[in-house]
Amino acid sequence: MLVLPNQTPGLRARVGLSRSQLDRAAWAIDAVNGRYAGAGAANRVLRELPGWSRFSQLYAIPPLGWLEDRVYDWVAAHRGWFSRAGVIPECSRPGVECAAEDH
Repeated sequence: MLVLPNQTPGLRARVGLSRSQLDRAAWAIDAVNGRYAGAGAANRVLRELPGWSRFSQLYAIPPLGWLEDRVYDWVAAHRGWFSRAGVIPECSRPGVECAAEDH
């Protein structure tokens, strides 16, 4: 599994997503089933992590998946608050190379 910040040089062209798509949500892309955005992406990643796969199955239950999507949307809309609370964006960390391309 490879995790990259959306500001990684050349990533947008490599994965075929627009800048607005990358800015709106986290994405998980796999060669078999395609693309997942937001809470779907988080659950796709959970399927790969030892001991977390069962939790990702909850997303398939309609009321829980709907709720996860709403929570993800709220968190994404309030990213600025989380950065003020001390959460450091990946590209702001020392030693991480990111580009400001397409902004």
